[in-house]
Amino acid sequence: QSLMMNWNDRVYECIFEDERFSRGGSYADAREMLRASGFVASSLNKTRSIVETIGSRVGSRRPAIKVNVTDADYSLKRKSRMLTRFLVAEQQDMKTDVHGPTILTDGMIVGTGISKVYSKDGDLKMERVPKRELFIDLREAKYGDPRQIHQVKLYVREVLVEMFPGSKSAILEAASAQSDGVYADAEDMD
Repeated sequence: QSLMMNWNDRVYECIFEDERFSRGGSYADAREMLRASGFVASSLNKTRSIVETIGSRVGSRRPAIKVNVTDADYSLKRKSRMLTRFLVAEQQDMKTDVHGPTILTDGMIVGTGISKVYSKDGDLKMERVPKRELFIDLREAKYGDPRQIHQVKLYVREVLVEMFPGSKSAILEAASAQSDGVYADAEDMD
């Protein structure tokens, strides 16, 4: 059942993103599959319109950041105002208003919208992470609340060689990416 759920998530993703399926299908194939399941194409278009509208309107709103102090002297209140300005500027630099609609749309379509905040060259960056890129060690998650989530990104070897020129021979000799069954896709953990 989990495999079918992942396939359905992928079908919905492809419809909303107008992309081809990894299994060779197309947008028209997805429409036919959903039509055979009882969905009407016109209702899908309405749903898409609603999802995109909500994603653009709500997702572009930035959460307000404010460092609040109570019963403090003037210097501490001044520091809190300066820290608030700094955090707002960092939030603008991360472009949360650009990534927000996409992440919210992911949540409405697939059920989970994920972003990752990381440091690069001393700056905070934010990126969208597709749910299918996240893996959790099943042994660690057996009793709930795993402490680690691993992100696995597949790259073309030539791109990796450009990113890490010192490791060219190791990259070119490495085996192709495969799952050994020890890790579960984040979609399986729902």
